[in-house]
Amino acid sequence: MLADPVGACRHASQVLKPNGCVMIAEPMAGKESHDNFNVVGRSFSGASVLCCTPNAMAYGKHALGTIAPDHELEAVVKAGGFKHFSRVTETAVNRIFEVRL
Repeated sequence: MLADPVGACRHASQVLKPNGCVMIAEPMAGKESHDNFNVVGRSFSGASVLCCTPNAMAYGKHALGTIAPDHELEAVVKAGGFKHFSRVTETAVNRIFEVRL
């Protein structure tokens, strides 16, 4: 649970060496809500409603939850100072992104 993802990205972008990158692991999520109507999606949705989203609402500005689509994550990363965002791999339960300055 990250209450200020933009702030975390901003800090990382400020301390990262010029050719460095940040790898981000996020729970698997579909582009549309109906894409999450499966065992993994239902589990992450439940965790999102009970833990992640309330924490973010209480302490931060962005309540993304655990099943934010790629485009929302990209917007957060770019607001934090990064220019390049790409999904580099995935599993049944995670998406892995690479972000660069």
